[in-house]
Amino acid sequence: MVITTQRGYNIECSENDELLMVDNELPLFKLSTNLNINDWLILDRNLSHSIQYQLLPEVKISSRCTNIITTNIIDENFATLLGYFIAEGCITDYFIDITIFEDDIISNVKNALDNIGLHFINYYTKQQIIKYKINSKHLIETLRSMDCDHKSKDKFIPEKIFNSPKSVKSAFLRAYFDGDGSSSNGTISCESRSKKLIEEIQKLLLSFGILCSTFPHKFSYTYKDNTEVGIAYVLNITGNNMNIFHEEIGFALSRKQKLLEKNLETKQQNNSDLFPLYNSVLKNIKLPRKDKRYDMINNWKRKKPSLPSIVSLYRLYDILPKEIKEELLKNKFYDKIESIEY
Repeated sequence: MVITTQRGYNIECSENDELLMVDNELPLFKLSTNLNINDWLILDRNLSHSIQYQLLPEVKISSRCTNIITTNIIDENFATLLGYFIAEGCITDYFIDITIFEDDIISNVKNALDNIGLHFINYYTKQQIIKYKINSKHLIETLRSMDCDHKSKDKFIPEKIFNSPKSVKSAFLRAYFDGDGSSSNGTISCESRSKKLIEEIQKLLLSFGILCSTFPHKFSYTYKDNTEVGIAYVLNITGNNMNIFHEEIGFALSRKQKLLEKNLETKQQNNSDLFPLYNSVLKNIKLPRKDKRYDMINNWKRKKPSLPSIVSLYRLYDILPKEIKEELLKNKFYDKIESIEY
């Protein structure tokens, strides 16, 4: 069975599995078949990272082949190239195309290629769009052996990225968001026609403790003079999770990085990382009016449902009961069940 949360996280489990959830404001393990829509699940922020670089797959190439990859590991440079490729690239039988519009990205791609022994040439399409062509049979076969040769709606992240060190994951995400990401109106977002890719970006971000939401939306496009309707998938990062993104990943593209920093300077109202445990205990917390946190407590008490954000609880950490402090230290997050499929 598959349980999908309101943020878009998918939990695959059997009917005999027990999942940690919130029951009468307390953490409790419950059989998956006894869970209901709108129940709160308690889930892990996966902050573990490998310390070992993953090996690139070995591929057979002709002895006459030039433009050879000079590393045998997926390091930060290869991850950067892979991130830009997943966002903006495609493979043909003879070369790899990456569509690039901005000087920062051109420089980043060139540096990544230089550091793994490759080079590229640039050319213009009929629409005067600059594309960068990497004429390397070695790279083509390497990406194909990693199952990266897919159309946009079928793209996904190679498994080796998930098993890589933190710096490699960060390099991949930074390059991907340079290509397909944006920052505006208090949100960092990206969009793809591939549902699997967006779900895996969400999973990879969670390894940094970054929570985000995903959802589908329809869009129209013209194909052979006909208007067609397609479905794309959007990922949004909001609230304090934007700060974590800024610290752990960020944009290499200076224009987007400046927009992100400007967004972080503004007051962020969206703290949707809520804490549904021990609510009645929290409501009994009282502070004197002169305490700067007095208004904050009263504000979330008046809300319906009156659940505090985890960010606000850390501001109250010195006066929290022991059981709440212990729960915060477990580094969990909480999300409601939206659907259950058997």
